[in-house]
Amino acid sequence: MEELVERVILSSQSVEIRLRQDAEASARSAAITISWSPQTFRRKRELIASADNLGDPVRPIRFEARAKLLAAIAKGRKWLADITSGAVADIETIAAREGLSERSVRMMLSLAFVAPDIVQAAVDGTLPRGFGVSRLTDLPADWTKQRNAVGLAAVS
Repeated sequence: MEELVERVILSSQSVEIRLRQDAEASARSAAITISWSPQTFRRKRELIASADNLGDPVRPIRFEARAKLLAAIAKGRKWLADITSGAVADIETIAAREGLSERSVRMMLSLAFVAPDIVQAAVDGTLPRGFGVSRLTDLPADWTKQRNAVGLAAVS
Protein backbone atom coordinates (compact mmCIF):
# COMPACT_ATOMS: atom_id res chain seq x y z
CA MET A 1 0.00 0.00 0.00
CA GLU A 2 2.79 2.40 0.87
CA GLU A 3 4.07 2.13 -2.69
CA LEU A 4 0.69 3.13 -4.14
CA VAL A 5 -0.43 5.90 -1.76
CA GLU A 6 1.31 9.25 -1.84
CA ARG A 7 -0.82 11.12 0.70
CA VAL A 8 -4.07 10.84 2.69
CA ILE A 9 -5.87 14.12 3.45
CA LEU A 10 -8.59 14.20 6.10
CA SER A 11 -11.09 17.05 6.17
CA SER A 12 -14.36 17.59 8.00
CA GLN A 13 -16.40 16.44 5.01
CA SER A 14 -14.19 13.97 3.15
CA VAL A 15 -11.12 11.76 2.97
CA GLU A 16 -8.89 12.20 -0.06
CA ILE A 17 -6.39 9.51 -1.02
CA ARG A 18 -3.76 10.66 -3.52
CA LEU A 19 -2.09 7.91 -5.45
CA ARG A 20 1.47 8.00 -6.70
CA GLN A 21 1.87 8.45 -10.41
CA ASP A 22 4.74 7.12 -12.40
CA ALA A 23 6.15 8.92 -15.44
CA GLU A 24 4.19 6.74 -17.85
CA ALA A 25 0.83 7.24 -16.13
CA SER A 26 -1.90 9.14 -17.88
CA ALA A 27 -2.66 12.78 -17.13
CA ARG A 28 -5.97 11.95 -15.42
CA SER A 29 -6.40 12.61 -11.71
CA ALA A 30 -4.92 10.00 -9.44
CA ALA A 31 -6.97 10.83 -6.35
CA ILE A 32 -9.87 9.10 -4.66
CA THR A 33 -12.26 11.26 -2.64
CA ILE A 34 -14.66 9.70 -0.16
CA SER A 35 -17.35 11.89 1.40
CA TRP A 36 -18.18 11.28 5.03
CA SER A 37 -19.58 12.88 8.14
CA PRO A 38 -18.47 12.07 11.67
CA GLN A 39 -20.74 10.15 14.05
CA THR A 40 -22.42 12.16 16.76
CA PHE A 41 -20.87 11.64 20.14
CA ARG A 42 -24.22 11.43 21.90
CA ARG A 43 -25.96 8.14 21.37
CA LYS A 44 -29.55 7.57 22.33
CA ARG A 45 -29.77 4.97 25.03
CA GLU A 46 -32.05 2.04 24.45
CA LEU A 47 -32.70 -1.20 26.22
CA ILE A 48 -31.89 -4.27 24.18
CA ALA A 49 -33.64 -7.48 25.17
CA SER A 50 -31.93 -10.81 24.67
CA ALA A 51 -33.17 -13.07 21.87
CA ASP A 52 -34.45 -15.84 24.13
CA ASN A 53 -35.50 -13.56 27.03
CA LEU A 54 -35.53 -16.64 29.29
CA GLY A 55 -34.52 -15.99 32.86
CA ASP A 56 -33.53 -12.47 31.91
CA PRO A 57 -35.83 -10.20 33.92
CA VAL A 58 -36.14 -6.55 32.95
CA ARG A 59 -34.05 -4.45 35.28
CA PRO A 60 -36.19 -1.96 37.21
CA ILE A 61 -35.65 1.78 37.12
CA ARG A 62 -32.92 3.08 39.40
CA PHE A 63 -33.98 4.66 42.67
CA GLU A 64 -32.51 8.09 41.85
CA ALA A 65 -34.10 8.16 38.39
CA ARG A 66 -37.43 7.03 39.89
CA ALA A 67 -37.39 9.83 42.49
CA LYS A 68 -36.51 12.43 39.84
CA LEU A 69 -39.24 11.12 37.51
CA LEU A 70 -41.95 11.15 40.19
CA ALA A 71 -40.99 14.68 41.26
CA ALA A 72 -41.15 15.84 37.62
CA ILE A 73 -44.57 14.21 37.10
CA ALA A 74 -45.85 15.89 40.27
CA LYS A 75 -44.55 19.29 39.08
CA GLY A 76 -46.08 18.79 35.65
CA ARG A 77 -49.46 17.93 37.16
CA LYS A 78 -49.31 20.90 39.53
CA TRP A 79 -48.43 23.28 36.72
CA LEU A 80 -51.26 21.88 34.58
CA ALA A 81 -53.67 22.42 37.48
CA ASP A 82 -52.36 25.98 37.90
CA ILE A 83 -52.97 26.72 34.21
CA THR A 84 -56.42 25.12 34.03
CA SER A 85 -57.60 26.76 37.26
CA GLY A 86 -56.40 30.18 36.12
CA ALA A 87 -53.90 30.56 38.98
CA VAL A 88 -51.27 31.39 36.36
CA ALA A 89 -51.81 33.00 33.00
CA ASP A 90 -49.54 30.90 30.83
CA ILE A 91 -46.39 28.82 30.48
CA GLU A 92 -44.22 31.93 30.36
CA THR A 93 -45.39 32.85 33.86
CA ILE A 94 -44.48 29.40 35.22
CA ALA A 95 -41.09 29.54 33.50
CA ALA A 96 -40.32 32.92 35.05
CA ARG A 97 -41.52 31.80 38.50
CA GLU A 98 -39.50 28.56 38.42
CA GLY A 99 -36.42 30.05 36.76
CA LEU A 100 -36.65 27.61 33.83
CA SER A 101 -36.91 27.97 30.09
CA GLU A 102 -40.32 27.73 28.45
CA ARG A 103 -39.13 24.59 26.68
CA SER A 104 -38.29 22.91 30.00
CA VAL A 105 -41.71 23.78 31.36
CA ARG A 106 -43.45 22.43 28.25
CA MET A 107 -41.47 19.19 28.44
CA MET A 108 -42.34 18.73 32.11
CA LEU A 109 -45.98 19.57 31.43
CA SER A 110 -46.08 16.65 28.98
CA LEU A 111 -45.43 14.34 31.95
CA ALA A 112 -48.87 15.29 33.30
CA PHE A 113 -50.34 13.24 30.43
CA VAL A 114 -48.47 9.98 31.04
CA ALA A 115 -50.79 6.95 31.33
CA PRO A 116 -51.79 6.21 34.94
CA ASP A 117 -50.47 2.63 34.85
CA ILE A 118 -47.05 3.91 33.72
CA VAL A 119 -47.03 6.34 36.65
CA GLN A 120 -48.07 3.47 38.94
CA ALA A 121 -45.21 1.34 37.59
CA ALA A 122 -42.83 4.20 38.43
CA VAL A 123 -44.29 4.46 41.96
CA ASP A 124 -44.01 0.69 42.44
CA GLY A 125 -40.47 0.68 41.07
CA THR A 126 -41.36 -1.76 38.27
CA LEU A 127 -40.86 0.67 35.40
CA PRO A 128 -38.03 -0.67 33.20
CA ARG A 129 -34.61 0.90 33.60
CA GLY A 130 -33.87 3.59 31.03
CA PHE A 131 -37.29 5.23 31.18
CA GLY A 132 -36.56 8.40 33.09
CA VAL A 133 -37.69 11.99 32.68
CA SER A 134 -36.11 12.58 29.27
CA ARG A 135 -37.49 9.36 27.74
CA LEU A 136 -41.02 9.89 29.06
CA THR A 137 -41.27 13.49 27.83
CA ASP A 138 -40.95 12.10 24.30
CA LEU A 139 -43.88 9.68 24.61
CA PRO A 140 -46.86 9.98 22.24
CA ALA A 141 -50.12 11.34 23.63
CA ASP A 142 -52.04 8.08 23.06
CA TRP A 143 -51.90 5.89 26.20
CA THR A 144 -51.83 2.63 24.22
CA LYS A 145 -48.82 3.86 22.25
CA GLN A 146 -47.21 4.98 25.52
CA ARG A 147 -47.65 1.50 27.01
CA ASN A 148 -46.16 -0.09 23.88
CA ALA A 149 -43.18 2.28 23.97
CA VAL A 150 -42.50 1.49 27.61
CA GLY A 151 -43.16 -2.21 27.23
CA LEU A 152 -46.10 -2.51 29.60
CA ALA A 153 -49.07 -4.71 28.73
CA ALA A 154 -52.25 -2.80 27.98
CA VAL A 155 -54.75 -2.54 30.80
CA SER A 156 -58.23 -3.70 29.92
